[in-house]
Amino acid sequence: MPLKRAMAAYVRTLEDCLANTHRAEDRSIYEKYLADAARILAACVAGEPNVVRRIEAHERLWGHTWLQDPIYRKAESAWHTVKEHANNVPT
Repeated sequence: MPLKRAMAAYVRTLEDCLANTHRAEDRSIYEKYLADAARILAACVAGEPNVVRRIEAHERLWGHTWLQDPIYRKAESAWHTVKEHANNVPT
């Protein structure tokens, strides 16, 4: 259950960052994060066994994109919380 809540909080934080960023170039990145995070959240809710792999793939997305507006730190923090909870999920 904590992973579901963490994912939901992460999605909300991404929405907030998307709505409040002052850098136009960041918006498309937030949209990519949101689309992928929605799939992860759906997998969590459905109890799918591949959630950890989806989280690992999302981590790679973070590693291949660069956000400019410092507001991204809110999303980054929420993402770290998700990863902490994911460490407790059996693979």
